[in-house]
Amino acid sequence: MIDKRDPPAVDDDESDRPIAYEDDRLLDEPEVKEITKLSQTTRWRKRKKGEFPPLILGRFHTMGQIREWKARERKKAEARAEAALTKSEMPPSRGRPPRTVEQVE
Repeated sequence: MIDKRDPPAVDDDESDRPIAYEDDRLLDEPEVKEITKLSQTTRWRKRKKGEFPPLILGRFHTMGQIREWKARERKKAEARAEAALTKSEMPPSRGRPPRTVEQVE
């Protein structure tokens, strides 16, 4: 029997639903490698250190896990870059002091 009812209306508020569903999608090894640009060994090492999300069902990651990981990595990189700028503004603390004009002559 064919259901002749109208399909349910889609709310404008649900426009982000595909992203939510996308976060639950399981990614296999080649997809994770393509997204993260990390080899399987590097991901394994990071996972052991707690720096990479754990596997689901022993061999998969979700898109949401990878997005969260990439966001954390981006924040770490920004913090390192800001720290490097702050450090470069400070005078050097080691080594020979730079020569002044009077010392050269």
